[in-house]
Amino acid sequence: MFVLSLKTTRARLAAVVAVGGLLLAVMIGVSASPRSTAVSGAAATDPAAYLQSLGYEAGPQWTDLREMVIPAKEDVAFAAYNTLAQAAGYDLTPYAGQRVKCYTYALKNYPGAQPAQACVYVYKGRVVAGTMRIAEGEITPLKPLTEQGESNGTTG
Repeated sequence: MFVLSLKTTRARLAAVVAVGGLLLAVMIGVSASPRSTAVSGAAATDPAAYLQSLGYEAGPQWTDLREMVIPAKEDVAFAAYNTLAQAAGYDLTPYAGQRVKCYTYALKNYPGAQPAQACVYVYKGRVVAGTMRIAEGEITPLKPLTEQGESNGTTG
């Protein structure tokens, strides 16, 4: 018989969440068709305005900000996340090996009772991609609010 016991702290849990966020950014990396090129005006440079342009109600201030590097080479995790990113039409291929910022916002008007967060990825002041975390670990593409009825999520 084999028994495994794990003890965790808030710091360890935060580290696991940070690594998960990094994996998300990695997986966004390569995608087929760029959505960010269709973004214009304030939405192209302001993550909160971008979310508003998609129909979401988020506070003007982000709840978390992280910097991460999009991997230069594709791996298994990156490929899996890329599939998710493609469902939203993002293309981070031009940003491989580059440092991006991930702004996280709490969404006030996501359909359903569960809390939702959006991560908007910014490169050199321009919105280039995004993902959503819904409920307990479900990750979905960041699509307009009117398209969120589609099932494209993955559990992470």
